[in-house]
Amino acid sequence: MKKPLTSLDELIWQQFEKVTQYAHKNYGWDKYDCKQVTDSLSGVAGVGFGVCSILLGYNLDKAFISSGYMAMGVALAGLGICIPYLSEKADNYYRKQELREIIQSGATQQPSFIWTRPLAIAVGIGVAWIGMDFLEESKGMETRLLGLMMLPGAAHLEFSSASSYFRSQIMTPPSTKKPFWRTTYERIKNKFSPKPTLEPAAEPISKYSLEHHLEATNYP
Repeated sequence: MKKPLTSLDELIWQQFEKVTQYAHKNYGWDKYDCKQVTDSLSGVAGVGFGVCSILLGYNLDKAFISSGYMAMGVALAGLGICIPYLSEKADNYYRKQELREIIQSGATQQPSFIWTRPLAIAVGIGVAWIGMDFLEESKGMETRLLGLMMLPGAAHLEFSSASSYFRSQIMTPPSTKKPFWRTTYERIKNKFSPKPTLEPAAEPISKYSLEHHLEATNYP
């Protein structure tokens, strides 16, 4: 079972490689910049999960279970707020360390493929599917709140998996970073702007005629 999942993990890794290369080519980003985006989204999902957990705990009748959900919600919401800051600090450290190793050894770290990552993605999709089913109006309030809590939980799992894929990419050389929004706007603008009509190039006129060429060539 591990071998097919490892092959699937490599296949998914290759798709993230395309994203990383695109970001480096067009924005000057490296893999840690890409990871920072998914870490931030993971933090937002964590905050959403925590808020929904607090709401679920507030609506439960049993005091012990209610306080447990609310305490968990506060902790996870706080962790979600801290994730982007903590990941940025860690990424800056590992970026410098990896670049130093490349300079010293002249070789980049080779990617490692993990069979558990495809499983985590599948679990996240399954949790999201169940959460959406729980949101039906025929369900009770507690069930719908549980479903609402499961959606950001699934999103957190998916974004965390994406961060793992970005982290395992091959390091690219340092490059000048371009402003994301301005660069994106300019690319879209250039894509939809009408292109100027190119005039057909005139055929070059020979500087010397055939007669001049024959006169300049003295045959015996």
